[in-house]
Amino acid sequence: DSLVGDALNRAINAGADIVNNSWSTLDPSGGGTRSFYPAAAAWEAAVQRAVTEGRGGKGTVLVFSAGNGAEQTGDAIPNGENGDQSNYSGYANNPRVIAVGAVDAFGRSLPFSEPGANVLVSAFSGAELGTRKSSAGIFTTDLSGSRGFDVSSDLNQDYTRFFDGTSAAAPMVAGVTALMLQANPSLTWRDVRWILASTARPATGLTAPGLNTAVTPMNSHGYTQAVGFGIVDATAAVARAKGFQTLGAEVTCDSGQISFSSPGLPIPDNSRSGLSESTRLDESTCGIRRIESVELFVAVNHFYSGDLRMTLIAPNQLGVQVSSPHRCVADSCASLSSGFRFGAVRFMGMPAIGSWTLQVSDEKALDVGRLLWWRMVVRGHM
Repeated sequence: DSLVGDALNRAINAGADIVNNSWSTLDPSGGGTRSFYPAAAAWEAAVQRAVTEGRGGKGTVLVFSAGNGAEQTGDAIPNGENGDQSNYSGYANNPRVIAVGAVDAFGRSLPFSEPGANVLVSAFSGAELGTRKSSAGIFTTDLSGSRGFDVSSDLNQDYTRFFDGTSAAAPMVAGVTALMLQANPSLTWRDVRWILASTARPATGLTAPGLNTAVTPMNSHGYTQAVGFGIVDATAAVARAKGFQTLGAEVTCDSGQISFSSPGLPIPDNSRSGLSESTRLDESTCGIRRIESVELFVAVNHFYSGDLRMTLIAPNQLGVQVSSPHRCVADSCASLSSGFRFGAVRFMGMPAIGSWTLQVSDEKALDVGRLLWWRMVVRGHM
């Protein structure tokens, strides 16, 4: 955490147009907590500097891996063995980054790729995470000689054909972004996000229960937390970039902190119904006609935050989960009592005006909790 802000600032100082981040907080199999991990303050400040100062004020484009901790085996956890979701990472939740999922050579979502309401698009990756078993992978350069990942390659030591994970998918999107900026250097960082989302093509195999695509005004094939708006399409994105009329000025609508009397609203224990709280964004105070991102801040006093399911529902009754019940590593979950920020791009293109609802349920027995406060920040344009 102490280094990532400095690294991003160095990239900005060097004049980077695009910064690829093929890293994330550790997934459970790598020693992570499978819990809510806030981003470092220095990194948040560097991100804000990147989008305001980078590329002469048009904004440095920041691409981020969604994470590799979602593979499903064993315990009946909605999102898998590791139970990790991209929404548990404060880094990927930042509304100014592009979170990228992974698909295989056939356009199918890969089981390790972490789902999340913050996943914008997906791109290709090797399917055999952390192994050298398959010939189907991503070919790339490697660190030279014995310092590299693949020191026994059948190519040579300076190349590998086993690049995988969302770490391989993110630079695909960074590369497509470079082509877009070459085609139209006037694009802002917000324009790039919009074009990538609206030109992505559908993934395949998303017909299993819980994986069906959801309606979105951004395209005809929908949105799903597994792959976002779909697979990045270089040809379509570059074509749209040419002559693209930049989005209108960014507008921000803030619900303000919605607090409850001490000690907070009790959340029914071991119940899927939970509680629902709503807030309204009025036309007189919020002029967003097309949403670009939503930040949801939630503070809950609960000993085991992995018991919780949290869902945000838009005025048109379309919703998205930002957290589902999961086990935390070593049965130790991060505290949410000071609040945690979730990110969502699922509502892109929709109007912001109307009643928004937060649903919180505690779906495991014994540990109980209370909702302390929540807040929404919606960004978009007229």
